[in-house]
Amino acid sequence: MIRKLKFSNSEVREFVESCYGRYNIINFSEELFIVASKVRENYNISYKETLI
Repeated sequence: MIRKLKFSNSEVREFVESCYGRYNIINFSEELFIVASKVRENYNISYKETLI
């Protein structure tokens, strides 16, 4: 993000804080990956769809 958008470090921090304030950010844990794997197996859906 810093390179492509030419953000300074403080702008990156502000952007991240803004995202956490506006959106429900999901922390990807080991448990989430295991559950997603089981969902893929049971319903034959894609990897990305299981994380939604």
